[in-house]
Amino acid sequence: MTIKKKQFRNTWISAAVVFGIILAMALVIWKTVDADMIESALEKQLSRRVEIGRLEASLFSSVSGFNAEQITISDLSSGEQLKSGEAIRDDEIFMRLDSISLKFKFWPLLRKRLEVRHLLFEKPEVRLIRFPDGTLNVSDLIEHTPPETLSEREMSAGDIPLSLSVERIRVSDGILLFDDRATGSRYRLKDFNLEIFDIQIDPRNLAEFNSLQIRGDSTLESVLIPTGGFAQEV
Repeated sequence: MTIKKKQFRNTWISAAVVFGIILAMALVIWKTVDADMIESALEKQLSRRVEIGRLEASLFSSVSGFNAEQITISDLSSGEQLKSGEAIRDDEIFMRLDSISLKFKFWPLLRKRLEVRHLLFEKPEVRLIRFPDGTLNVSDLIEHTPPETLSEREMSAGDIPLSLSVERIRVSDGILLFDDRATGSRYRLKDFNLEIFDIQIDPRNLAEFNSLQIRGDSTLESVLIPTGGFAQEV
């Protein structure tokens, strides 16, 4: 066998091995990632109960991705509540969505590039509460830093391993309910639609790749105004 033939054969053998490893990884992810796994990971990260009605994963296709349906996230939960596995009651809901859909290209990941076709949030409903002491029901999310992400130095943009290209992020038919328990006022932002598109972000070259475009619309209405309130009901 000539040297050129040996090199050609070794190249194809190496390519086949790499392809096999990638395929095996994709199959492992596809078989192990399910709704229970995602729920458990999110509950540990957020300290909130999470329910996912249905989860689908499609890997190693022209457009890989995940689709989750009927997602519900509770307000801050105690350790006992998280362990109990109790269903989330209506008065404990912080956010719920009809579905989340993420579609991306698989192969660019091998070049440390995440190319997202779309990230869609269908009919999200969020309940934001301000308590009489001025704190919010999202204060724990704003102030919380997971222990495993702490380091001796601050993370810089160059530490992010992937450059990012996103064609479209869209929020459709969203509702935000603001319950101000300090004043008794309640407001609802409905028919909320937001689209972020043509996103180009490269952490290692932010001077040239840090752009996006945004468009959206919504309707604000007051639901309940206390006596002497400053707004008018619409």
